[in-house]
Amino acid sequence: MPTTRSVADGDALQITAVLSRAFAADPVMGWFFPEAAFPDEQARSECLAAFFGTLLEFQYGPYGACEVAIPDQSEGTLAAAALWTPPGSPELSEEDEQTMGLRMVELVGDRLDRLISSYRLLRAHVPDTPHWYLGVLGSDPAGKGGGYGAALLRSRLATCDADGVPAYLEASKEANIGYYERFGFAVHGEAAGVELPDGGPVVWPMWRDPR
Repeated sequence: MPTTRSVADGDALQITAVLSRAFAADPVMGWFFPEAAFPDEQARSECLAAFFGTLLEFQYGPYGACEVAIPDQSEGTLAAAALWTPPGSPELSEEDEQTMGLRMVELVGDRLDRLISSYRLLRAHVPDTPHWYLGVLGSDPAGKGGGYGAALLRSRLATCDADGVPAYLEASKEANIGYYERFGFAVHGEAAGVELPDGGPVVWPMWRDPR
């Protein structure tokens, strides 16, 4: 059985490497970071890792709500990560927002408008009710089927249930809807999902009431 724990100092490199592999074939990441924009797979992988590293540093890590899953009897190897924000999280400071924005410009280049417009569109679908937000959940493909994502979901959702707080996420693959439904999530809003701007892929907002 995998174990879970909060993110610790020194985890960032492993987390970003795991997430870059987990999302290499993700439709949304493929739209933001198309293979044609990179000279080779290694360059794209490094860019994805830097993207998730920026999110971890500025958007999720400061709230102490991120967790990792570790294989049983492992000596520190991380198999999956979940990046959450708690209800009532404050907005980024002006300085942090500017720094994060500059990094994103370096990473996505002329696709920055695509990233910003997608973020704004998805934010418009987020319910006003205070909730836990699951921004990123990814498992290393090498450990597929090991239950690492499920362990991370159960860990945080237990807190949601104990505190009586809902949870929210956006599924980037239609095939993942059934997976999240097993944990009590349901598609929120239009069943057809939300199409990202500029002919982008569809994502499905999902909501979970506490049990």
